Amino acid sequence: MLGLARGHAVVRGGDHVIPDDIQAVFVGALAHRVTVGGRNDTAAAREVLERVLASVPVPRP
Repeated sequence: MLGLARGHAVVRGGDHVIPDDIQAVFVGALAHRVTVGGRNDTAAAREVLERVLASVPVPRP
């Protein structure tokens, strides 16, 4: 995921990864790795990951 976040930072013109880069790639990077209810349901996994992401406060300087 860090590699994806670095790529996202480069595309947005940044020279380092910020929390917004992690948020941007989080769901897409992990959805295919999460099982929900014992099934590989990517849509359900995306929903769970979006809730997880929303529940974690983002550090701001």
